[in-house]
Amino acid sequence: MSKILINLIGKETIPNYHAYKEIQPDILIQVYSDFSKKAANILASMVNIKETVVVSVECDGWNFLELLERLRESIKLLPNDQLFVNVTGGTKMMALPVYEFAKEQNEEVEVRLFYSTTDSKIIWFLEREKKANFASELTIKELITLQNQQIYSSYNFDSIKEKFEKYLQVISGQIEKGTSPWNKFLKYVNLYIRVEEENNSQSLSKMIGVLNSKQQVFLLKLKENGLDIHYNQELFLSIDLPESDILWFLFNSGWFELLVAIKLVEKFPDYEILLNVIFNFRSNQKLVRNEVDILLCDGNKLIFIECKSGIIKSKDIDAIKIRKEVYGGLIGDSILVGRYPLNPTSKHLKEKIKEYGIKHRLFSTL
Repeated sequence: MSKILINLIGKETIPNYHAYKEIQPDILIQVYSDFSKKAANILASMVNIKETVVVSVECDGWNFLELLERLRESIKLLPNDQLFVNVTGGTKMMALPVYEFAKEQNEEVEVRLFYSTTDSKIIWFLEREKKANFASELTIKELITLQNQQIYSSYNFDSIKEKFEKYLQVISGQIEKGTSPWNKFLKYVNLYIRVEEENNSQSLSKMIGVLNSKQQVFLLKLKENGLDIHYNQELFLSIDLPESDILWFLFNSGWFELLVAIKLVEKFPDYEILLNVIFNFRSNQKLVRNEVDILLCDGNKLIFIECKSGIIKSKDIDAIKIRKEVYGGLIGDSILVGRYPLNPTSKHLKEKIKEYGIKHRLFSTL
């Protein structure tokens, strides 16, 4: 007895891969058109070929009789085989001949037809709409690979939390106090360092030189393996970390991303989570393409978290939309977490957030 799964391949490949992972067929039949050939190849590359044989059936996509004949030629079922048919993807004209092929099978072959929903449910639609939850879960790596992308680098939550925990303890107690040393420090960072994007690529020593020359409240001193920050001539924060970590934590709002991540982990302890996720161009591994502050996976889809410790701008919202479309597919989610509320006079920002399907949350309400 063999388990055979027919997958109709369309633009969104997550339901196809999830069905494969759930059923673990002996034979996987991938039905695709020229439009979805690239997606079919990606899916085939992710199959465990030691356990599953992949059969590719390319079709016109709009020719009923041609596809039906191709299926008859490509698939030979034996008594007591199980045939699973996933009609979630593809075109309607692809689904009709596949459905017809399934009806042709004799009674000794068990035939089950289904489609999947965006909330991880399988609908067995010839079994009185019987529903079931996917037992299998997808990983961040799998979901990213399905979009033909790859992660260049990222931070593991547990290790990064442990690394910065003692510094967060100093900061977290001062966030809500507008005149606290930490908020004053952030004011100078935003004023002299983050005011222009190109400044973010400067070395740590250059940033320190700029800050020390522009104000007299804080004095920053590089040490052999870290940085000391003095406030009104008293030591405020002593960091013993490499330069790359200091740059991310102090000057690229890593402190805020980590605080947001801690709240998210408390709320969703079973979700896979990565911070400071950097993607690069596949054609040139040295070029950074995009960066996602926090990437969550609920076992079915990716959730992109953009953290803004300062003022939210229109370009920030555009960037969130593009990242989700490129890396998350059609069923991914985007959440914008701000430290401050949106400017009540910026109605266009609220409209854009709503139009793009982005969820907006305040850090204080997470």
